[in-house]
Amino acid sequence: MSAMADEGDAAVNSGAVAASLGGHGAVSVVREQLIDAGLIYSPERGQVAFTVPGFADYIRRSKAAAASTG
Repeated sequence: MSAMADEGDAAVNSGAVAASLGGHGAVSVVREQLIDAGLIYSPERGQVAFTVPGFADYIRRSKAAAASTG
């Protein structure tokens, strides 16, 4: 989800997310788990998006806060 948030707030290309994580192999399993959990969805073929508006911004803020305290 962090890699998705880094790509932006709107729907992102799932291939770009997979590439940022090092490949497509294990990413597809995680993608399906996140869809099943209701955290992301696929609005179009090859895209993923967060189900909650503003969630990408929340993840980016959380990462920044963790980095400043760590």
